Amino acid sequence: MSPYSCTSCGAQWHSETEPRECPKCSSRIGIVGSACGSRLSAPPLSEQPRVKKYGMGVFSFCVFILILAPIVGIILAFDHRTRPFAFSLLLCLAPAAGIAAVIIWMIKLHRAWKVIQSLRLNDPTEAGMPTPGQAVGLLFVPVFNLYWMFVATVGLVRRVNRFLIVRKRNISQMSQSTPLALCISAIVLGWIPATGAFISSIYFPGYGPFQGGCLLCLIIGVPLGGLYAIEFIDQANRITNEIIAAESP
Repeated sequence: MSPYSCTSCGAQWHSETEPRECPKCSSRIGIVGSACGSRLSAPPLSEQPRVKKYGMGVFSFCVFILILAPIVGIILAFDHRTRPFAFSLLLCLAPAAGIAAVIIWMIKLHRAWKVIQSLRLNDPTEAGMPTPGQAVGLLFVPVFNLYWMFVATVGLVRRVNRFLIVRKRNISQMSQSTPLALCISAIVLGWIPATGAFISSIYFPGYGPFQGGCLLCLIIGVPLGGLYAIEFIDQANRITNEIIAAESP
């Protein structure tokens, strides 16, 4: 029995006769193994569903609004005349910018994972790599996302660089230091202080110094994480566009 693999959906099976189409998605198939050890590639990116390209300017603008709105809002809150405007910044503008930034960030992350999916067919060690839906969707699972953010960002960089080597593309590789710094700052200066401040406000409401320290960490962590997020997505967006251009006929 010979091994076969679908170049569209990645399904693999064994058959005594040579099939003409994938039993799962009805696409064309081919032999996985051969005497020379060659493996099939996914169809060209031009044959895959087109993905929309979103400008980095919108994402960067939303991140800077998310960073500046709380700072300006806190300053304006000290004056009773500007206090209503401060509350509008804190309760309306900052959350709206944050939601927009997260949506664009997830779209770009999904797109970056999408263009390297053929790596699972070119490299047998990456047969179990996350799908674009898994890479993005599992970031919304509470607590588990503290681990998965490393997989979705640092893991993406590692696989993108591996993809460029396997496909022999003359494209500059991504740096792992930016997503690693993003994940560490999100946990150390974001999740831990936010959780600590929330718990202490319930069980130790009078312990001001601890809550002040948590707030200081958040004031430092949010801008720092935002800058790392812009740098990481900018790299991912650039290299995604270059891969699509190189893979298209």
